[in-house]
Amino acid sequence: MIEYLKVKVISLADEARTIRKEENKAKALGETRLLLGLMDHRKGVVRPEARAALLAYGFLRGVPYHKMEKRCKEEPDWKRVKRLASKFGDGWSNFLESSFKEWREEPPRREENSEQGQGASLGVERSPQEAEVAVCTAG
Repeated sequence: MIEYLKVKVISLADEARTIRKEENKAKALGETRLLLGLMDHRKGVVRPEARAALLAYGFLRGVPYHKMEKRCKEEPDWKRVKRLASKFGDGWSNFLESSFKEWREEPPRREENSEQGQGASLGVERSPQEAEVAVCTAG
């Protein structure tokens, strides 16, 4: 059922694009009331729903939250994210409940800059000579 959530994410993105095009037309015609109504719908209804759907999709696919949103000004609607994940996931269980809590509260992992060079955060071991070559060729 995760495929249906993917379709929802794509549809919401398309809806936002369509509304933006209509906003531009309304602006060109000087229809301020229509323009404001369209902007309000895009920003107040479509945007938060798209964000919640995308976060739920990422959760169900196992993408860490901190990779999906590195910075944000306000918290997402976690109840909506959870509702979408339970609706489009294969049933909601105690396991999913605990993994959802861990997922949303997991702090971002810092990538260490070490002498081992690139690949250190991926667990790739390098000899000091290989690390020196990697540093020299990378920069």
